[in-house]
Amino acid sequence: MALFTLIVGSLSAQTIKGNVKDSNGEAVIGATVLEKGTKNAVVTDIDGNFEIKTSGSNELQFSYIGMKPQT
Repeated sequence: MALFTLIVGSLSAQTIKGNVKDSNGEAVIGATVLEKGTKNAVVTDIDGNFEIKTSGSNELQFSYIGMKPQT
């Protein structure tokens, strides 16, 4: 995964929406978006979009089979 887009609000509990794309700009379908330090995770849809509710203070980790995870 080379590229991801986030829309972030405040630092308290929040919903984060974004899009995951590969280095060619193609949507990554089925990538895992994990709130680090928790078991809270979602999977990207057919367009590479995701929406995750977080505690607001943790980092997100993006992973997909065959690609190096990114935080």
